Amino acid sequence: EVVGIVGGSGTGKSVLLRTIIGLNRPRAGTISVFGQQLADLPAAARQAV
Repeated sequence: EVVGIVGGSGTGKSVLLRTIIGLNRPRAGTISVFGQQLADLPAAARQAV
């Protein structure tokens, strides 16, 4: 499966990707994939996303 993230300059695309891979922590809310919060997953599991 291929997913695209599109948007104008300054809309948070890079911040979203950095948060998904664990370089950033969300300031509010969570990012979940298949019911699992990404912040709770080990690095290897986040990389699989």
